[in-house]
Amino acid sequence: MDDFEEKLYKTVNDLLKNEKMNILNINIVKNKFRSNIKIIIDSPDGVNIEDCVKVSKITRNAIQLDNVLDGDFDLEVSSPGINRPLFNIKDYNSNKGMTVKMKLKSPQNNRKNLIGKIVEIKNDIITIDSDGKNFLVSIENIQKANLIKDIQI
Repeated sequence: MDDFEEKLYKTVNDLLKNEKMNILNINIVKNKFRSNIKIIIDSPDGVNIEDCVKVSKITRNAIQLDNVLDGDFDLEVSSPGINRPLFNIKDYNSNKGMTVKMKLKSPQNNRKNLIGKIVEIKNDIITIDSDGKNFLVSIENIQKANLIKDIQI
């Protein structure tokens, strides 16, 4: 996250403290005429449309009060989805024991993709059990990671 994304992330999360939900990630793409702001939120109770509307209003107010964004902007607030992305160490700690699919920036043991269970998190190193082997992956080497959840019908 850049400085503005980080500031908005902290501001809106502070405003959401009593709402039992939080922002997982903010991504802002600026172009010549307008900015596109994408926010992913989560809650222990799940995320519904009313939650997205509430966060959207809070975010718009925070941006307008701080007057930090020049020009118009589009704002998209959504849930992380079933196979939610993992963004930081806190996410890995919250999902210890869950199955994750990772794409690495640099190959490790000749593998750039891993699927396995999150076994342990120490400092910035995540231990993944993949096919009975433990892989120690630095969070800095993770390009993308998503939970993999089985859906029972």
